[in-house]
Amino acid sequence: MDNLLIDFGNEPSFMTPWLFANENVQRPDLTSYYIRTKLLPLFTLYDLPGDDDQGAMASLYIFSRLGFFPFAGTDKYYLHGTSYKKAAFNLSNGKKFIINAPQASPDNIYIKSVKLNNKNLNRAYITHNEIMQGGTLDFEMTKEPVNFIK
Repeated sequence: MDNLLIDFGNEPSFMTPWLFANENVQRPDLTSYYIRTKLLPLFTLYDLPGDDDQGAMASLYIFSRLGFFPFAGTDKYYLHGTSYKKAAFNLSNGKKFIINAPQASPDNIYIKSVKLNNKNLNRAYITHNEIMQGGTLDFEMTKEPVNFIK
């Protein structure tokens, strides 16, 4: 991927970085690396990669900044380092889902640990149902590559 073997401007390539986070590979640190160093720099105030076909690029950008990404054909959202210290969602069922990451910064791109509703999460994904139940996703971020699920 460092040699431009992925075209982030092409929708079929969207899920490629999250393949590292799946249950077979279990390297969410690599997902965080590629998202923060290769994908997000392509988005500027004046440009984005590819065409924003019906909001596809905008969605990719937002999910990439938030720290989780929906994996097509599943109910899973794979985790990677968030860019935001806090984000809150008012869900359609009246509940709230809140992301906290006090150490989030341009340097702290890796997840050191993550908790879902104050319970350690030893997997690199959350499910749609877990989001819709509301609650909090707490990231502890670091600048050193860490495989938080090992």
